[in-house]
Amino acid sequence: MDRNVVRFGGTSMAGLSVLGGVAVCIGVPLIVVAYGTALGVAAQVGITILALIVGGGIALVGAFFGTVIPREVSTGNRKDDADKESDESEAK
Repeated sequence: MDRNVVRFGGTSMAGLSVLGGVAVCIGVPLIVVAYGTALGVAAQVGITILALIVGGGIALVGAFFGTVIPREVSTGNRKDDADKESDESEAK
């Protein structure tokens, strides 16, 4: 009985992407506030808003694709999978 098995659960990649997005959202504005005294107020606000948008985008896209993309796709019968791999290696 062959049935396809699809396993999800790439939450570690999703979590890392969310952490990266949050780091951009928090880190860039902190750097701009701390070291951006030579910039004008409009430039500081613009960079801060852009960092929030980009960091939020990174977090959302990473969480979405980290959750939606399957971790494993197989036929469900490991013996058949092993036989197919051995047949392919012998054919070469």
